[in-house]
Amino acid sequence: MGIDLAAFEFLLKAQAELGDFGKTVVLGRQRLLVRNEQEKAQFDGKLRQYRPDLTMDDIAHDYVDGLIDRLGGRPCHFMDNSAYEGAQVIHDLNEPLPPELHNSYDTVIDIGTLEHVFNIGTGMRSVAEMVRPGGQFLCLNVANHHLGHGFWQFGPEVFFRTFCPAHGYEARLADLYYKGAFHPLRDPEIAGRRLPLTTPGYTYVTFAARKLEDRPVFANGWPVQADYVAAWKLFLARRAAAERKPEEAERLLRAAISEHPNNPLYLAELSKFLRGRGGDAAECDALTAKAYALASDNDVVVKERNAVLAA
Repeated sequence: MGIDLAAFEFLLKAQAELGDFGKTVVLGRQRLLVRNEQEKAQFDGKLRQYRPDLTMDDIAHDYVDGLIDRLGGRPCHFMDNSAYEGAQVIHDLNEPLPPELHNSYDTVIDIGTLEHVFNIGTGMRSVAEMVRPGGQFLCLNVANHHLGHGFWQFGPEVFFRTFCPAHGYEARLADLYYKGAFHPLRDPEIAGRRLPLTTPGYTYVTFAARKLEDRPVFANGWPVQADYVAAWKLFLARRAAAERKPEEAERLLRAAISEHPNNPLYLAELSKFLRGRGGDAAECDALTAKAYALASDNDVVVKERNAVLAA
């Protein structure tokens, strides 16, 4: 396992934007993948960009202990399911987390480990449970062009649905990394629809989330992709309206908005429903305006606008 240039930059970016790591556990015994002078120069360039006070000599180590220490990760532990590389915490992430590891770290870092865990739901729950309130989860995992590397190649939504408000988390960074740059991602739950992405070449999904409070993870069952949830909720509301149960239809839509206040599909649907019943024009205009704003807030999602307004 190793920290390549993309993972190196992600960790520097996370520390610069989110602060020092504190007590840290790194999943897997990670090495810095600096194999020649050309690669060392590339790593040095990233240090000059994010941490001009450091050089590669300051973080020199066979493993990433020196890097994590310089990013404020003290103490730094490594977790593995074997002690053969000197990991201090031995645990198989296919199995439930032992109670003594719950809420035990300020920062949990996954650089390409979860993709090798077959029992991925349990693995996701365990890493979420290890973070103490006020702490953070940081990850970089393969998204595509790595077929056969591990059990999984991840779509971004697996992280949005795991490290989410229902589980006590708030997303802080979410990007695809390809061609040497970070490209912002949007939570499909906010978009209200699936956001398929086609990227050139090797691609990673990078994600950071802050744990605001300790809540059970997956206590209400396994996550469902947000576009399916939206489709089902809209179907129930529309069916109620078709069956001449307008109060039930409105209740369902308002409940959906209460649960997902930034999902533009529900806002647009309620606006259309109320207008059809001669509802309050000011409320309808406000719902439509908010839906429009949420669906048009950056270049990536501007294409959603027409789909939202036509919903």
